[in-house]
Amino acid sequence: MKSYPFFSLSAQVAGDLVDDAIGLQMLASDASIFSLAPAAVVYPQCSADVVATVDFARRHGLSIHPRGAGSGLCGSALGSGIVIDFTRYMNRLIRIDVEGKTVECEPGYRLGELETALSGSGLFFPPDPSSGEYASLGGMMATNASGAHAVKYGNVADYLLDAEVVLASGRMVRLETLAATPLDRLPDPFRRLAACYLEHRQTIESAYPAVKHNVAGYNLRGLVQDERLHLQHLLCGAEGTLGIATRLCFRLLNKPAHESLVVAFFDAIDKAALAVQAILPMRPAGIEVMDKSLLELARASDPLLRKRIPAGIDNVLMVEFDGPSREITEGLGRQALDLLSLKGWPSQAHLAVSKAEQARFWAIRKAAVPILYKLKGEKKILALIEDAVVPTERLVDYFRGIYDLLNRHGVRFVVYGHIAKGLLHTRPLLNLTDPADVRLLKVLADGVFDLVNGLGGVVSGEHGDGRLRSAYVRRQYPTLFPLFQTVKGLLDPERRMNPMIKTATTPDQMTHNLRYGEHYRRKALSATQLNWPAGWHQAIEAATVAVNAPP
Repeated sequence: MKSYPFFSLSAQVAGDLVDDAIGLQMLASDASIFSLAPAAVVYPQCSADVVATVDFARRHGLSIHPRGAGSGLCGSALGSGIVIDFTRYMNRLIRIDVEGKTVECEPGYRLGELETALSGSGLFFPPDPSSGEYASLGGMMATNASGAHAVKYGNVADYLLDAEVVLASGRMVRLETLAATPLDRLPDPFRRLAACYLEHRQTIESAYPAVKHNVAGYNLRGLVQDERLHLQHLLCGAEGTLGIATRLCFRLLNKPAHESLVVAFFDAIDKAALAVQAILPMRPAGIEVMDKSLLELARASDPLLRKRIPAGIDNVLMVEFDGPSREITEGLGRQALDLLSLKGWPSQAHLAVSKAEQARFWAIRKAAVPILYKLKGEKKILALIEDAVVPTERLVDYFRGIYDLLNRHGVRFVVYGHIAKGLLHTRPLLNLTDPADVRLLKVLADGVFDLVNGLGGVVSGEHGDGRLRSAYVRRQYPTLFPLFQTVKGLLDPERRMNPMIKTATTPDQMTHNLRYGEHYRRKALSATQLNWPAGWHQAIEAATVAVNAPP
């Protein structure tokens, strides 16, 4: 293994540099199915540390991998070069401007901390992924995160006002400054980036699928507006492949004063899909779906939910309306109930008005992944095909197709997610210590791509491409992929920044660098000092999955 003079980088940075075996192994995994130890980890204290790290990596031929909370499901925070982790030091809130409705922070600042800081201000930051308590704002920018209320409020790119970004060259730029500069006065590579967009504008603006929530590949749409270069929508969702944000500024919104929640139970998933299509014109703040596997666990974990969730149902929809008054939100909720009753789709439905009842149902949705890790047995839920999004009018076809695919291969699975925007978190249960299940990874991923692509959707709706789905970017965008490569070449000509993400084309990439895999073997122990009822190896493997699972 090649050695590098990391002592010289350590002397340049104010933060910490780690290159011992234990320190590297600590950041060899995230919430994905992958494991890959870096050559070194830098915990920067300031932007200058990031610049020094990028310069060092460039001189020594190392790749660079920015990392937030490690709650990403696609492995985009992992790499064999230098991981730059912002959560130890560059995690500060810089300022909240209540009057101007903005927040400035460093990339390691967590969404949960922001929500606490905004409490009582009457403001909120709308993107709300289920990992939000722990997710960092830098990581959310990297994946263009959204969440349960994105159907009304959009994703992170819709709120990013400005960012300080370190490029692969080591140069630092501000998005606001670039946006204020006439195109003919832009420095390279930005002048050439703008020229590339203008030359191919018609192709770019017409080549993306007709789904609003799409983080597959690069978002080149609207790159030039009013003769100015706007990079927010390109860098949000780029997963650290085009630049590294070291300071962020977001706009905030006035927080709605009231919400109502319609809870509707169905005996078939296609009925729920039809209900969603009927309710969407009422502009709900969000519609979530949970299938029977989740509901059975919810009933078992909460006596009050056991009373409210009927036994033996297939799925539940949670439809939220928000607004300035209780009369408006309750009125919308009752309209939705009347519509559902008229159509006869749900077996039961009711309106949750009290904060306590609403919170109880939302808590189950927020805790979906931890709940699912309680499923007994060696097969565990995986992030693999969990991010597909299709046009809402094709939801019934998607459900029929995904059920057929997984049942045909004898794979158990659960479904939950943001059904209002056509995005379903379908999670298969596989045992990645079993070679047969490892071989299913590509089979299932290929099958879901073919299904979703055929329905006019994409396989990456909000979690990113990462190591899971970058292999499908070229197939998703045959006309745009050469432009993606051009953009990558302009901003990262040596391919130092997360080189295996977005523009990599390895067809079976999702089977490489697995935390477990077909070659995984359990080493025999001569003796143990403690009692392990399920077995020592099983306990360790289960703990590893639980620790790395997003909250």
